[in-house]
Amino acid sequence: MWWENEFVRTRKRSLFLGRETAEQVARRHGTPVIVYSRAQIRANYKALRRVFSKSSQLPLRVCYAMKANPHREILRLLEKQGAWIDAVSPSPEDPVYRDIPQPR
Repeated sequence: MWWENEFVRTRKRSLFLGRETAEQVARRHGTPVIVYSRAQIRANYKALRRVFSKSSQLPLRVCYAMKANPHREILRLLEKQGAWIDAVSPSPEDPVYRDIPQPR
């Protein structure tokens, strides 16, 4: 399938999330459930940097739009990879924005 990757794939008519079927994950955690893969996020970030770096000699800055998903662990993971976090907050005291990595 076009949407498959190392984390999400089909095998023997079952949807797999990593090493488990989606059904196993749902039974253990209930539904609805959201599942992320740190390894897949890192792989996607590296692929994005690689593709854009090849096509331009200009410096590359990857900015993650926090409004797409403000999950703190994803923000930290991307920041460790070198991403900048694009965040717009109605209030700096908003707890969602408290842990945003600051620009270097």
